[in-house]
Amino acid sequence: MSAHPTVTLATLLLAVPVTTAHALACVGAGRAVQWALGRLGPARPATQTSDAWVDLATQFLAGLMAFNAVFTVLGLMGQLRPVPVGVALALGWLALFLSRPRLAPAQAMLREAWDSVWRLNWPMRGLAAVVVLFFLCLALAALTMPPTGDAEAFYLAYAQIMASSGVLEPMRGTYEPFSSIGLPAELHYAVLMRWQGTAAAKFFVWPVALACGVFLSGIVRRCGGGLVARWMAWTILISSSSFTLYVFDGKVDLFGAAFGLAALYWLLSDTPANGRTGALAWAGLMAGSATVAKFSYVLSLGVAMLVLLMWQHRGQERAYDTRGLLRTGLVLGAWAALAWLPQSLKNGVLYGAPLAPFLGMGEAGAWLNQVWHSPEVTREILLTYPYALVFGDYPMQGGGVSLLLLGLPALTWFVRRRRASDEPLLDSPVIAVTLAALLSTLAWALIRPSVLAPRYILATLLLFAPLASLTAEAALADRRWWLRLGALGLLALALYFTVSKVRSGPHNLYLLLTHRAERCLKASESCKPLSALATEGQPGERVFLAAYYGYWLRPDQLQCQASRAEKEGVRKANDVLAALQAGGFRYIVVERDSHGELLGRLLQAQAPVHHVVEYGNVVVYRVPPAVTAQPPQCVETRPGEWKVLPHGAPK
Repeated sequence: MSAHPTVTLATLLLAVPVTTAHALACVGAGRAVQWALGRLGPARPATQTSDAWVDLATQFLAGLMAFNAVFTVLGLMGQLRPVPVGVALALGWLALFLSRPRLAPAQAMLREAWDSVWRLNWPMRGLAAVVVLFFLCLALAALTMPPTGDAEAFYLAYAQIMASSGVLEPMRGTYEPFSSIGLPAELHYAVLMRWQGTAAAKFFVWPVALACGVFLSGIVRRCGGGLVARWMAWTILISSSSFTLYVFDGKVDLFGAAFGLAALYWLLSDTPANGRTGALAWAGLMAGSATVAKFSYVLSLGVAMLVLLMWQHRGQERAYDTRGLLRTGLVLGAWAALAWLPQSLKNGVLYGAPLAPFLGMGEAGAWLNQVWHSPEVTREILLTYPYALVFGDYPMQGGGVSLLLLGLPALTWFVRRRRASDEPLLDSPVIAVTLAALLSTLAWALIRPSVLAPRYILATLLLFAPLASLTAEAALADRRWWLRLGALGLLALALYFTVSKVRSGPHNLYLLLTHRAERCLKASESCKPLSALATEGQPGERVFLAAYYGYWLRPDQLQCQASRAEKEGVRKANDVLAALQAGGFRYIVVERDSHGELLGRLLQAQAPVHHVVEYGNVVVYRVPPAVTAQPPQCVETRPGEWKVLPHGAPK
């Protein structure tokens, strides 16, 4: 039987409550964390109803972070299994119950959101409706779209292995060193896949995406944005393909973005004079979690937070409170280090290097120093900033940010001339936030010029949103018709480019309702051949993946695949067939574009290999067993967990 049955309407209806229950457990655990931090002093007075959404999003992310620590320990103990995980989640639900959530505050939150729509004029009500509709379409896409790209290469494939084995260990094969990354999403994926399947795991990104919007809207409000500006912030999100694509493709980039935006929001909530240590604690914890989730935030988020800290600690006549700045930085660093403890524990146990992959992995950690493009292409990218961040279409870029971030600031000059303020320019929070965005982007372009990937620094790129949102709010309220028309035109153009990114969700739902869905609908070309192999191969038969994408195999096939050392041995062997037979491999999967040379040498062997299935660029062959060899065997050591053992070793 295949590990990936066809998605049906029934599985989708089950995935929603399963993921919702998991998210509520996170909220409960987050409330416990919030109670603990509350002993340090109030983060801020809860006087505005709109802050309740920030509280809820903070609790959700805090619980996600807390459970990640618990799941890490359970995985290292080999106990990422239903009973221990269920007990942990039950404690989250218990914390939610003991915090006595009442229906009235929830009703007030929904009523405030509803009223905010009706306080808008008719064009802006239409925009709010479009934002809500787009997020609903993204939810459908998260439920129905298959994993693609890096998700089927590593993130969901790794989660599938952990869901089956209950063990947190490096993923066998090409991605053994890459398993040293932080796993804020993959461990939750594994738990949800164990409960229900991939649909529930992928749907978990959707509430994370909502948290991104809540914090971005909150940042805009902190910068002085009104109701229109906050809805514009949501519009900037949905019109950024580097955001929408990762709501439903199975990758984990939005986890880092959500933590990063939360860190920036809470940092803006604190000022040196008010003694709100709770806000600094949240900012540090969220910043640490963001850098664990996406190592690229060490640079970009670090620069942005430093700029905001310097702005907060400015004194009279532009002098800086250096001592206060240093003290605040140390407090933030201490809380961020706390968020790194599970990651350090994981890599200390698995690699003997708590600071891996930065230190202690030798050549295996070289993947951190990536160079994506040639010097000529890199020069072209640098010369086209910021255009490349919006309209670039380079390999591995993974979408761009909203056209509104590029177009709306062009109207700022006209808006400011009409609405000049007596407030010094450098005292404006929107100027400070924009400067933080500018300098963090510049730092990334200088230090990683060849890596053009807005998703790597999405949280800090979105710091351009307050300027764009406030400009749009002012332009739409201006009496000059051409200024209003310009803002509306940019808005319509940005939304037009976004439609194609979300229409897959409703279309897939239509196919499900009309019984025309199939497992490989809109999947990559790896789906059909690997699904066929998952059906044909017997449990424990080893598969050699001369390929990058293995998600569609069964969990036992993924656990029994070639190790990194075995792959290197086969690649260097003069007789590829003999090397495969010596390793006990019964099948070989080859992506011809990337591993065609290995396939050519295999087909030159004297003994024939038998063609099994071929689709597009991917081909599968059966390897005949050697007559005299005694290869290692892959055996099930306990339910769901498979190990490669030497021939004759006790099971």
